[in-house]
Amino acid sequence: MKKWTLGMLGTLPLLAGFNEHYWMDLDDKGVVKLDDGSKWSIVSDHLDKFKEWKGIPLRFEAKESWLAPGVFCYFIHPDAKEKVQVLLISAPVAYEPFAHWLVLLEADNKYLRLDNAATFSLYENDREYFSQWQVEDFVITGDYKSLLSPCRHILFNYRTKEFIFGELH
Repeated sequence: MKKWTLGMLGTLPLLAGFNEHYWMDLDDKGVVKLDDGSKWSIVSDHLDKFKEWKGIPLRFEAKESWLAPGVFCYFIHPDAKEKVQVLLISAPVAYEPFAHWLVLLEADNKYLRLDNAATFSLYENDREYFSQWQVEDFVITGDYKSLLSPCRHILFNYRTKEFIFGELH
């Protein structure tokens, strides 16, 4: 089972209006609260840079590392193309305007739909991991960049701690 942890896949992307969020609060320890209610820790080396981004829509991107196992996520400044590495601390808050959850799961595990009508076809090799997902599970979604993956998006189920790859339709 593909599970993520704060050590390996704790650096996760997410998707709101569609792949952008605004940060609402930043505490002294570098923990930022986003507009969906989720909380993320900014890697300390990147904190000063991140503080300058208040009011700027952030994009999210996951990348595989060639140096370490796992998938890592970054908040990306849309204009400067600068990025800061982040770690997920807590899930989006239930039914906040920018939080997303599953509303439809196709029986043969080929498609899923989120509350914002975003529909994803699932990568064939990941369909077995999808069997434990349920309607109303919160999903954190974002762009995925890898030379080896046929999919451009990654979806994380906060309840099951599983991730799958998919294509947006």
